[in-house]
Amino acid sequence: MIKKIADFKSKYKNIEYELDGNPARAEIGEWDKVTLAARIRIAMQGLSTSYGPTELNSSNLEIARKMFNESKGVIESLKVELESLENQIKELNPPHLSGSGIN
Repeated sequence: MIKKIADFKSKYKNIEYELDGNPARAEIGEWDKVTLAARIRIAMQGLSTSYGPTELNSSNLEIARKMFNESKGVIESLKVELESLENQIKELNPPHLSGSGIN
């Protein structure tokens, strides 16, 4: 069970890195790769001008939609895997630890 949890944690970290980029590069002025949040920010910039959205804003919105749909599937599969792990742990009938979240 410990190996399954460690494998899940590793998979989660890898997916988090793919979706959010390198946390060491999250400082101002550092670019790792363009994330979903960055695409949404660029798309929203077109709403704050009287000129209106540009082609760049619109294309970033479309890319953000695609990225969101891809991410949604990955996150849903992680959720299913996590629920399975939780059920397996419950079946082991571990002693209750206050704050563990498993009742």
